[in-house]
Amino acid sequence: MSAHVWPILLERLRNTMGRPLRETADGVSACCPAHGDDNPSLSAKLCPDGRILLHCFAGCEVRVIVSCLGLQMRDLMPDGREHRRAKTPGVGRVTNDKRLVLPGNLSAGTVEEHAVLARLRHVHLHAVQTAVERGLIRFGTHMGARCWFVLDGTAVNAQARQLDGKPFGKVKALTLRDSMASWPIGITDVQPHQSIALVEGGPDLLAALSLAWEEEVDEYVAPVAMLGAAHKIPDDALPYFGGKRVRIFPHLDVAGRTAAAVWERQLRRAGADVRCVSLAGIRMENGQQANDLNDVCRISLADFVKDRTLWCLFGYSREDAHV
Repeated sequence: MSAHVWPILLERLRNTMGRPLRETADGVSACCPAHGDDNPSLSAKLCPDGRILLHCFAGCEVRVIVSCLGLQMRDLMPDGREHRRAKTPGVGRVTNDKRLVLPGNLSAGTVEEHAVLARLRHVHLHAVQTAVERGLIRFGTHMGARCWFVLDGTAVNAQARQLDGKPFGKVKALTLRDSMASWPIGITDVQPHQSIALVEGGPDLLAALSLAWEEEVDEYVAPVAMLGAAHKIPDDALPYFGGKRVRIFPHLDVAGRTAAAVWERQLRRAGADVRCVSLAGIRMENGQQANDLNDVCRISLADFVKDRTLWCLFGYSREDAHV
């Protein structure tokens, strides 16, 4: 399969970075799509046995590079099978009958785009940069509009939102065709973290990163996003939650509260230490009730400092985090 993918990969490298490729003795050198790359730091090689080797000298993970190019890890192997790293015990393979096709121009975005998204969602720039580094956010064009995409290294689920904040017709976000829409974004990367912040939607994913950074517990908390209240957590994903401290941050509407109750039951059966966190009573700077975690980012700094309960939204006090 990789011999067929090789010319596709080269074309997407050209289109994504907008620069010609440089031929080397055994492959090509290109700018890496996974980070802001001014000088070519990505080496790509098609091996005699059919494998495609990718290496970024800046340290970007191959899985993230592949995702930026709209490909999957299995595309790098001659028989189409992904070479997998050691799994979490009891965790099964992510299965999706259809292959998600991502836009070919996905990239880590520019510094300006990072700043635009941070302003749009009222989060710290650090949160956007962290999301990009973790492969949870990418930038590209969809339906003729510049968008930000929520996705992860599994490349089975992705959702687009316009970078100017405008909706696609009557909907704020579009789940890409052939997505496994119920797959929780970021769940395969939770192993190094003690706690999971389970949220609904891309804006709350960024909010979780931003607030955890404010609370100085970002190294302990992994944000995971369900892209819609209508979805149950799939069986393939539940083992990743086992043994973790999970805090669910539901939207305050009926759909959000109903979804949170379903997720809580699923996670308890999976062996997680789970609790729903109510945002009731938290008000934004304009005096209105905060209806989701992203709204919490719109409270005044003075109120944030004054209300000490906001310093342990994720189940840690600042002192606990450093014990």
